[in-house]
Amino acid sequence: MHAKASYVRAHIQLCWSCRVAARESQKEEKPEVEPMKPMAPMKPMEPMKPIPGGETWWPDDLGEPSTSGSQNRMRYAFFPKRQRLLIEQDGKLTTYDSGTHRISGVSQQDSEGQSLAFTSQNGPVKLEDLKQVVV
Repeated sequence: MHAKASYVRAHIQLCWSCRVAARESQKEEKPEVEPMKPMAPMKPMEPMKPIPGGETWWPDDLGEPSTSGSQNRMRYAFFPKRQRLLIEQDGKLTTYDSGTHRISGVSQQDSEGQSLAFTSQNGPVKLEDLKQVVV
């Protein structure tokens, strides 16, 4: 028990020394800190510049497509207001009536791009299931 008592006394002494040192440090002069300066007002954000390279390859009367893309030597654009799906493959433009389908994506069934399938709200849609429109 004697070891425990000496430990407690040493701990109390250490705490007392810490308190005395803390009081002494408070008496020392502290350098004066400069107050913070207010931030300068932010500059207005500049308008974004258009992204280059988005040339249109479809007729202007169709407007803007809701989705478009390209894979290999094929590109597509879907115009929901006009119910038209345009496919350009190897420079040849073909127009399809999409009916009630709202096209949102495309996939190629083989590496040659011979079998195209599109995604709509009703699931997959094969290109051969859509009616070709003569323009």
